[in-house]
Amino acid sequence: SVIQNLDAVISSFSKKIEQELGENPTSATALLSLINKHSPNIQRHCHLKKFPELRFKYVEEESPDDFFIPYVWSIVIHQSGIPFRTDSLRLFASDSGNTTAQNLPPSNSDADQSDNETVIPVPSEPTSV
Repeated sequence: SVIQNLDAVISSFSKKIEQELGENPTSATALLSLINKHSPNIQRHCHLKKFPELRFKYVEEESPDDFFIPYVWSIVIHQSGIPFRTDSLRLFASDSGNTTAQNLPPSNSDADQSDNETVIPVPSEPTSV
């Protein structure tokens, strides 16, 4: 099983660490060097069990954009490092009128906005440091 393979790899590297670096290695560089040195041969030394290649099938939903567009924008907003003006975001109302972007700052809703309108956030002006 996968757990047995993980245990075999951990045991193998633990033995190598003790043999080459002692019981209490203190250098991260030495540990990384040891791992890089022994990694190419790990399959042979640990007798790892091989598993069949995993295959996944993607079944597209009726409206995949209701999930993917808000999801991608939430990643952009939270991980890009771009300072978005979150007080002016109005994001991704689905055809059903439900907001599909979750975990984003609340948006301001204007009465003249259609429920299906997508407003893409605009980055704020860069600030000088």
